[in-house]
Parts: sequence; C-alpha cells; structure tokens
Amino acid sequence: MTQLDQLKQFTTIVADTGDFQAMKAFAPQDATTNPSLILKAVQKDEYKPLLEKIVREHAKLSTDGIIDQLLVAFGLEILKLIPGRVSTETDARLSFDTEGTIAKGRALIKLYEAAGIKRERILIKIASTWEGIRAAEVLEKEGIRCNLTLLFSLPQAIACAEAKVQLISPFVGRIYDWFKKSSGQEYTGADDPGVQSVRSIYTYYRKFGYATEVMGASFRNTSQIVELAGCDLLTISPDLLQKLAESDAPVERKLSKEAAQSADLKKISLDERASAWRSTTTPWPPKSCPKVFACSAPMQSSWTRSWMVCADLAVAGKKGTLQRPFFIGCGRLRSPARLLPQPFSSAGTLPPFSANLVMTCLCNQMFIAAESPTSPA
Repeated sequence: MTQLDQLKQFTTIVADTGDFQAMKAFAPQDATTNPSLILKAVQKDEYKPLLEKIVREHAKLSTDGIIDQLLVAFGLEILKLIPGRVSTETDARLSFDTEGTIAKGRALIKLYEAAGIKRERILIKIASTWEGIRAAEVLEKEGIRCNLTLLFSLPQAIACAEAKVQLISPFVGRIYDWFKKSSGQEYTGADDPGVQSVRSIYTYYRKFGYATEVMGASFRNTSQIVELAGCDLLTISPDLLQKLAESDAPVERKLSKEAAQSADLKKISLDERASAWRSTTTPWPPKSCPKVFACSAPMQSSWTRSWMVCADLAVAGKKGTLQRPFFIGCGRLRSPARLLPQPFSSAGTLPPFSANLVMTCLCNQMFIAAESPTSPA
C-alpha cells in the first residue's frame, strides 16, 4: 500500500493546486486554491481558453470583477472532479478590512450559487488577521463556511475556534523555512518546528472540544506530511502527492483525539489585545532574532485594531517600525526600504508603503521580520 493510501486511512487528503487536471490521479476529497496557484495554472496552454472565455464574457466588469469570475470558474471545474469542497481565496488587500472581506465572501458565494453550487461545498479563504477572523465570524452565521489561512500561531488558532470558523490552515513550510534560515539547521520529522506548531493546535482543539477543522498546509517535504498523519485534513501539492503515491514506506497515525484529550493543557482565553501580546511571545521567530519587538506608537486609523508585522528594520541607517505583531508568513521581501513609517489614511485604506506588501501577498509571499528567507512561499 502506498504512503498516500495509508495516509487516507487517517486523514482527509486535499489537493493544493489550481491545475485541476493534475489532481485527477490522486482522488482527493477536497481542493484548495489561491491567486498564485491560479496564476500559475492560467499560464499553461490547456487553461488559456478558460481565461480567454472569462475575459470575453465579462469584459464589462472591472479587473477585480473579472478575477472573481476566474477564481470561481476554476472552482467550478475543480468541483466536477472532487466529491467535497473547494477553497476560494478573498482579495489579499482586504486582509485588514472586516466589512470588505464580508462583502467579498458574500459575492463569491453568490457567484457559486448562480452556477448551481450549494454553499456547503465552498470554503471562503480568508487571512487570519483579527479583522479576517471577525469577518469569518459574521459569514459563518450566514451559513458561509470559511477557511482561515496564513495562520502561524496558537493564538490565531484559538481566536478562529472561538469565532466558530469551519476550518483553519496552519502553515508548516513557512515556519520551517524561517527556522532553517535563522539557525542554519535542517529539521526533520517530529523535530520540525512547523510540524510542532500544527500538532500543538490540533491537540489544543481536540482537548477542549472545538469543532473547527485543522488542515495542515504549506509543506516542503513528505516527512512533514507523514508526521501529521491523523490531522483532520492535509492540503498537499501535486508533486508531493506524487511522491507519496510512489512510496510504500509505512505511515503511522501521529495525531488522535484520544491522545489530545489526555494532554496536560490549560485553556486560554483571548481577546484582541491578549492575542496581539501572545503573538509577540510565540516561539517563532526565536529569541535569536533580536529585531522583532513590540511597538506601541499610536497610529490613527482602523488599522490600529490589526495584528501587523512588527519589525525593527535597519534600512539605510534608518529604523522603520510597524505597529502590532501579526506573523503573516515568511517569503521574499521585495523592497524593505519602502517599509519606513508613513501616515495611515483615517479611512483605513492602504498606506503608500504597503503596496509592495499587497503584491507579495497576492503572490502568497509575505514576510514576518527584517531578515526574511528567499525560499519560495
């Protein structure tokens, strides 16, 4: 029996791709997409007709409207191939905009329902900022199920569970990337910090009876996947699914509800302020990175309620600071010099320096600290 078949005995397998042709061979239950995966797919010849069709049929829409139509078009094709759900991601520029995220979630569900798809088969993918979690809380009450992504810490996970979101996607690979670059060490198996993060979240959820599903995401190798056998779901790229399908090495259950319930844990209660503080003391970035610190300088905008990257950036002899800690992820930081303090709009719109952040987020490549790794997201 292959590793993939063994894994399916313990965990629901999800295909992490916009290339719906590539997922057929692996018979996943669900699928996840994001803008970077869709962008990668539409550059292939076999998907160009779909892109051209969407642009032609919706030429009168804005660019954002056409993108929404394209994301849903890919979702519809994927749903023809899987029995379960597909995750469709909201605009990254809405990550700190609760009302905007709610509106976008409703709009995407409306497009799916117009195509005859029941909302139970759709997960609206939202960044797990404080504002994103609040938006998901509202959408869930309307029967719109959500997948909270860009999740890197237990405080974020607890906030999601208490908001009664359907599913979270804690990232393994980006935590691994950060530690590997920071320490120079290679991490494997149960010693992998990304694996440990997901295990701690799963254990906490099952210990205290939260219904929110845990779906490990962002894998770099099959070792990380196998170490999370028993997690509710795992979303896996086609290349790693192929490696699992080609191996017959044994796979053992690593996570279980029974083991979690016997864990010696105390329940944590979080509000926004406590969540932000705990994020500064989360095990990563490790203490060896002295550039991460807490900043209390006031900023007058709706963004003051946000968890934000907090870094001491030494750029050209100047120090730039961003308020409030929120570990968005680690990837390539295109232009650190643009992250010097600039005024925020009183309306809560994007400050000028954040355009680069938004673009990297759209590419699913965000950063958490002054010195971010150069590995792919």
